[in-house]
Order: sequence, then structure tokens, then C-alpha cells
Amino acid sequence: MVAVENLTSVFARVYSAFWGPRTDDIFRAACLTLTAQSAVPTAEVTTVADLPRLHRDGIGASMSSWHLSMPVQRKVSEAWMG
Repeated sequence: MVAVENLTSVFARVYSAFWGPRTDDIFRAACLTLTAQSAVPTAEVTTVADLPRLHRDGIGASMSSWHLSMPVQRKVSEAWMG
């Protein structure tokens, strides 16, 4: 997704003193999770403001409450868990 890549590069430049490869991976995976959530027609629209909720609730809780399809859940889990 071009939007996710652009957003990740902007955050990486703004927070360059604190940004590393793991932060980049986690941020990208979180943004892809939010993008996948927004693609579900019956789901709520998500924004970058939902990233703290995703982090707070954990990926498992977020996936079960956010109606992600199984292939998307698997990809997201693999991205987060490595």
C-alpha cells in the first residue's frame, strides 16, 4: 500500500532519533492492520488515531473485535510476531 509506505516514511523522518528497524516493522504492520480493517464494508473507519488502541488492546483482541478476515489475520500475525 502506497499510503502506508508514505506514512511510515514520514514518521521515520520526523522521529529519526528514535526510529529503528523494529519500530519501522511494527508501525508498518499496525498501519496495514488499520488499512485492512477499513476495507471491510461493515466495519468502522479507522485512522492513525486508532494506533494506541491497537497497541493497548493487543493484536489478538483487535483482530477479534475488528472483523478482519482469516487470511488478513494470518498475515498481520506473521508481520507482528516475526
